[in-house]
Amino acid sequence: MKKNRLIILGGAMGLGLMAALVVVSRENAPIPQPERIIEKVVINSVDVLVTRQEVAAGLSLEPASLVWQEWPIEASRGLITRTDRPNAITELSGAMARNTLAAGEPVRPDRLLEKGSRFMSVMLAPGKRALAIPLDQGGGTTAGGFVLPNDYVDVIRVENSAQRGTSSQIILRNVRVLAIGPNVGEKAGEKVALGQTATLELAPEQAEFLVSAMQGATIVLTLRGITESGSRKGQNEKSPTPARTIIRAGIATAF
Repeated sequence: MKKNRLIILGGAMGLGLMAALVVVSRENAPIPQPERIIEKVVINSVDVLVTRQEVAAGLSLEPASLVWQEWPIEASRGLITRTDRPNAITELSGAMARNTLAAGEPVRPDRLLEKGSRFMSVMLAPGKRALAIPLDQGGGTTAGGFVLPNDYVDVIRVENSAQRGTSSQIILRNVRVLAIGPNVGEKAGEKVALGQTATLELAPEQAEFLVSAMQGATIVLTLRGITESGSRKGQNEKSPTPARTIIRAGIATAF
């Protein structure tokens, strides 16, 4: 009888131990994590023509300066796409930039001039004229050579007279510079650079006045600061207004 009791007691203890082990193993088991669902976002894109490097205003585009770049299709309106113009890189080779194009900037047709277009006439504001004036090669008449296209300058007339000595006067203020470049001419049948010129944007009466003032005098350009330039500061002011033109020994002097 005792033996049977011991067997039953041992069996009960074994079952209890097994139950305890099952409970402990369940408590130590890692908590199952919810399955992560990764959603793939599909962006509809299109290849857009952009500049590989900066292209300054007035310079021609070259195939090496253009590249196709993936672009969101929602933001491609008005841009040149490979879908619409697959040969655009070749077709636009030689076209000129109306304004400076930054590196990586999408190329817009309205910012380009077709091959053979007259760039200077496009740059002129309505009612304005372009007048080129001679400069010295060393930059002495252009603020040390730091006057660049789209800068604004004051125009000073310097006259050397045996009677009155050297005199100077600001004759035009806040004038836009359209271009700085070589004055090309012919020598011995070949084209050579004869000197530097600055092309200014002027009203017709200002251009007429400046041509007269250049006779027998040197024209000097002084660079204006960015906060004192442009239409907000009285673009293309003329100061002072000339009262008359005096001709001495065949030389016209405007004052």
